[in-house]
Amino acid sequence: MSAELGQSTAYPGTCRSISPDASDDRANKGERFAVRFKSSEKPIMIHDIVYNRFQKKDAEEDFIIMKRDNFPTYHFANVVDDHLMKITHVIRGAVSLLAHSAPADSLAHCLTFIGMACFHAKARRTVQCIRLAAPSVCPRWSSCRQEPAEAEQT
Repeated sequence: MSAELGQSTAYPGTCRSISPDASDDRANKGERFAVRFKSSEKPIMIHDIVYNRFQKKDAEEDFIIMKRDNFPTYHFANVVDDHLMKITHVIRGAVSLLAHSAPADSLAHCLTFIGMACFHAKARRTVQCIRLAAPSVCPRWSSCRQEPAEAEQT
């Protein structure tokens, strides 16, 4: 609703200063909660094979890593999964440079996981400047998303 009204959707840090004891007390009383990653107050530097070093203008906001339903978010699960699978290189679209890499790098650093080499490829576009593989322009999108054995053979 806030975004539709042109208002910021950034987390204002409402619960950032709650003490561990107060947090435990609220949880023990049955209050539902999510777990947020307390981000650095300074913007982080992202190292990328294509763009070299990249730094966001603003610090990363505190982001949720464990939802109220006790399931991890994508950012958290992805970083842990990549570490457990011993992933050394990650290739993403350039649009992910800010949206995914900053939280992932912050989490990996705090979990003392050795960082992965990141490669952010520029998005490929058609002559009409439509990003390729977007669901609205890819006629085979549903088959592209299926498991390999189920995908249509070409």
